[in-house]
Amino acid sequence: MVFLPPRYQTRLLSFNFNIITLGMIMQKIDELIKIEMKNRNPIMLKAFRAVKAKIMLEKTKKKPSSISEEDLFLQSTNKEIKERIEANSYFKDDSHPDLKENNIIIKGLTKFLPSKLSKDDQLNFIKKIITTAKANSIKDIGSIMQKLAPHKLLLDMKLASQQVRDILT
Repeated sequence: MVFLPPRYQTRLLSFNFNIITLGMIMQKIDELIKIEMKNRNPIMLKAFRAVKAKIMLEKTKKKPSSISEEDLFLQSTNKEIKERIEANSYFKDDSHPDLKENNIIIKGLTKFLPSKLSKDDQLNFIKKIITTAKANSIKDIGSIMQKLAPHKLLLDMKLASQQVRDILT
């Protein structure tokens, strides 16, 4: 389930991804856009519009049944955050206005993503996946990583790859 900051919860009480369709997600994003327009917050308005555009782009690329609505929202939000972080790496001057704007957007959109697992929790999760898959050699790393891929928003995949490698060797 996606966490909503308190100021959105009061207006969007039914923002539950488990029971809504993609059309409903788009309606909720439209409502978030309206809220930001009323609050005269152009930075978050830009962020929600960018996420909506990414969802619409993904919707045209993939079959509707190939990805869940919640995953589509989370992936689009995560992609927007990653693009903003990458853009920030190009700014050499800390007083650049786009750097400040990107940091506000990153902070605002991060509230909609689930938090990453701690290293210990991630290791336990990986061990559980490995035992259920009955993997016992380094040859099985591909199948394990494939099973971890749907959980990439919760896991640090670089660390996960290293942990799987360590466990299987």
